[in-house]
Amino acid sequence: MNKKTKLSPVKGRLVPLEDGTPWPSKDGDPIDHEVVMTRYYRRRIRDGDLRDNKAEAGVPADNKNREEKTRKAGK
Repeated sequence: MNKKTKLSPVKGRLVPLEDGTPWPSKDGDPIDHEVVMTRYYRRRIRDGDLRDNKAEAGVPADNKNREEKTRKAGK
């Protein structure tokens, strides 16, 4: 089961939601938005388009260890 987390675009990046709709904004500035962590959002984080505010606050991301294990296994 994928967990929800709050993400926001990195300053200067235009990132649509997974369904193609524009990222929610307030007064023209993108705001934090809660999403289900899918492959789309994990890729956008890895590419530097989105940031996980929970991870930046020092809380480890739940999928980080899983991704590291997958890379090691698939050498």
